[in-house]
Amino acid sequence: LKCGRCGGANDAPRLFLSREIGWLRFSRHRYGWDIEVGERGPIRLTTSPEKRFRPTQTGARLRRDVALVRVIHCMLAGARLRSGMRWYRGKKVFITGGSSGIGKATAMLLARWGASVVICARNQQRLGAALEEIEAAAASNGVSGQRFAAMSVDVRKREAVQAAASEVIDRLGGLDVLIINQGYALTGYIQDMPDALFDDMLETNFLGHVYVTRAFLPHFMKQRHGHICLVSSMLGFMGFFGYSAYAASKHAIAGFARCLRNELKPHNIKVSLVYPPTTNTPGLEKENADKVPEAWAIEEGSQAMEADEVATAMLEGISKGKFEMVPGFSNWLIWTAYRYAPQLVDWVIDNDLRKFQRSHRR
Repeated sequence: LKCGRCGGANDAPRLFLSREIGWLRFSRHRYGWDIEVGERGPIRLTTSPEKRFRPTQTGARLRRDVALVRVIHCMLAGARLRSGMRWYRGKKVFITGGSSGIGKATAMLLARWGASVVICARNQQRLGAALEEIEAAAASNGVSGQRFAAMSVDVRKREAVQAAASEVIDRLGGLDVLIINQGYALTGYIQDMPDALFDDMLETNFLGHVYVTRAFLPHFMKQRHGHICLVSSMLGFMGFFGYSAYAASKHAIAGFARCLRNELKPHNIKVSLVYPPTTNTPGLEKENADKVPEAWAIEEGSQAMEADEVATAMLEGISKGKFEMVPGFSNWLIWTAYRYAPQLVDWVIDNDLRKFQRSHRR
């Protein structure tokens, strides 16, 4: 890295924060400081040679203040993440829907952080590939005694879930954290969607959460501690065109989680509810393959998060004992707006739909 003004090389040592946050590097050059954050490139705190340190130089002061805020935020985020990493060391975790997407990203982070993990899904081939990646992620963490396994389970079948719960507890020697993550989305016009799609989505997305939760409750109640995390969606608190079946199943998870949180308090069992936004996963590719155009129009301009970003936010929230989590600042703003001014959010969504319909009538 070289300063854009004085040409001085930045060969200062890096200050490593964490595997996820990256590093900081400070170096003094002729007209100020360079600060690098992770792989994002330099943030330059510079002053001009003509007006160095003059009070009227508000632009430079603003850039300096913004840069310092970003650096401090990065350092605090690194400290929070390191605290969460320590919390998971030695924990025993079971994750449904763990062969891809958010589930696999969560399992890989936990493996790096020293937890023992069992994942489950239906596709045996994807499970095998995911297990190899999870074991590789744990190879360099220096933690001994971790256990990893993958199981093929159909969460729509009560008996299969009950049998899997006993096997998971035997393999791990107990359980500390249960993350129920399975689910899928398909869009369509409500008058055209087959009844079977509503049935299957409710069984997989909602009843699967119920069956898995109930299968592990006796264990958690007996040991008088544990944490259950249910993964919903941003369409678990709002809804729009094309997602009637999916949003209904995700709203059901949110309602179930709220009741569960209150009911399990006397047993010292914590509950978390996650509202992930659109996330780059294999499931999203399948969802987008035949998404109705009205849904595309409403979602226009939204940015998908990466699975490891969602997983990191979720795991950090679990370690802090949070109930509701919305990964991503802009998504949190939408959640806040819908909580306090739902009519406003509905008006924005309706307006997007009206624009689409007008453009297609011409």
